[in-house]
Amino acid sequence: MLKYTKMEKSKSQFKIGDKVLCVNDAFSVRDPQVMFMNFPKKGKTYTVRGFCSMGSSMHLEEIRNEPLPGRNEIWFYIWHFSEINRSIQSKKVLELWGDLIFELDVYLNVALKSGGTLSHKVGQMRSYQKKLLGRFSKGKL
Repeated sequence: MLKYTKMEKSKSQFKIGDKVLCVNDAFSVRDPQVMFMNFPKKGKTYTVRGFCSMGSSMHLEEIRNEPLPGRNEIWFYIWHFSEINRSIQSKKVLELWGDLIFELDVYLNVALKSGGTLSHKVGQMRSYQKKLLGRFSKGKL
């Protein structure tokens, strides 16, 4: 039986028992014996079972593969996953941000009809919110 390392926060953003979302299922498999094993699927949720000693890879409760002769069970790099709570929160933030920009569009149309500096201010706010939304979506906020 393998012993798992209890990771410190500095090595991994996850801990044993965390629910994670697979965000990238493009696994690079060079060994033909590994090609037919089970791999995580993008969009599916998994539970962290353990970590390699370096903290860069993990095992998942829902996926168990037989170790190859003389080797351990295959690990999955942590960068293929996102914390489930963070993923859900990001989707909600994007949804609410889109609603805000829609409302600013509505106010801008009303302000444009009335003229004056109000339309300029609302237009600036909308442009700034679109810029922030773009940066947030790309993870650069």
